[in-house]
Amino acid sequence: MKHRRPTPRFQSGRLPAIAALAVAAISGTALPASAAETSPGESPTSSAPGQATADPSATDQQNLIEKISAEYLAKTHGLSQEDALVRVREQPYHAANARDVARILGSRYTGSYIDQKRGKLVVNVADEDAARQINHHRIETRIVGAKADDLATTRKKAEEKLGAKLQSSYVDQTRGLIVLKVSAGDLDEAKKMLADLKNLDIQPGENVIIAH
Repeated sequence: MKHRRPTPRFQSGRLPAIAALAVAAISGTALPASAAETSPGESPTSSAPGQATADPSATDQQNLIEKISAEYLAKTHGLSQEDALVRVREQPYHAANARDVARILGSRYTGSYIDQKRGKLVVNVADEDAARQINHHRIETRIVGAKADDLATTRKKAEEKLGAKLQSSYVDQTRGLIVLKVSAGDLDEAKKMLADLKNLDIQPGENVIIAH
């Protein structure tokens, strides 16, 4: 039995119902771009009536990628092989939904990730008003209390304050936080320096030894 992709719809005020969802890397092997145009359970290389049949080797390669990715998800998230395969084939659907959510919410969208265990897209949004604009049974909103612009500004301020103490920084999409790494020896001082900033997770990085 084929797993059909439901028509993705969420409603936003007077905006028309649209499709939406997020990106997830599965086993380090990305699905081919052609998969984004098909429904889960359908081969991205299948041909419409009257069109030439796709190269069988391409189908075999796609099936192998799906199989390896599904095995990884099944092992990592405790899914059955069948459910894991559905999750793999839903990735392009989730990715399309994430792009549409980002387009609608603009800076009030701060990132997203896929909860593979439940097969849901989780979208980080700035506030309750933004969350109310997303009405879709496969999308879950999570209020992080900051806009994308706010996070970018905070990240820049934090980086400037830390200066040479900063080892790396990035935005954690699953939590809507800016992660900053400093050496273990600088950790306490860094936290004091950035005490006035919100949405930060300051972590110990590597202790760098400079040879003289």
